[in-house]
Amino acid sequence: MNKTVLIIGIIFLLIGASVVSSMKTVENKNNIEEKLSSGKIAYGSCAFSPYNIVKFPLNDPGNVEIIAPGDNTYFLAGGTWTCDGEWYGCEYNSGGLWKIDPDSGSMENIGGGGTSCNGLSWDPVYNRLYGIGSSGLYEYDPDTGEQEYIGSISGPSFISGIAFDGNGTLYAWDDNLWIIEALEGTLVGPLGIWAM
Repeated sequence: MNKTVLIIGIIFLLIGASVVSSMKTVENKNNIEEKLSSGKIAYGSCAFSPYNIVKFPLNDPGNVEIIAPGDNTYFLAGGTWTCDGEWYGCEYNSGGLWKIDPDSGSMENIGGGGTSCNGLSWDPVYNRLYGIGSSGLYEYDPDTGEQEYIGSISGPSFISGIAFDGNGTLYAWDDNLWIIEALEGTLVGPLGIWAM
């Protein structure tokens, strides 16, 4: 009798866990679909000449609209938004900093740079702008575009991008996702894709 009750209890537990798991999958799918159908717009810079400033709806990524021709000589390898809604991009070749108007697509050459960067991100906790180059992490002055070398990051083989979350945690990726603390990478796991 006790074994039967135990087996029936385990079966109900497994069924319950399966239902909860299915509900979470449906909930996650609904959240993604809600974000995609909300009419949110993504912004970017074309990587091939002509280097146009573009936007597209998340639920229709093939519907790319050119906002304006890019004013930069080389493509923008990285871009980021500040907490104040400012859009910055950095040139791949020189690391020079640009400010971009998302409405008109006009670009203001802030200058600076010196080291090629392939990613930018805004730290929302300390309100600072960072870029990642082949030699490591740089802090940008958003007013002048000048770079200050912070240091080399250990762990990832070649960092193709960086991003801060809302809590100021820095992430980096190659073909894996990494958390970066004190210039040390901690592996989160494989992405399954090569992300730029």
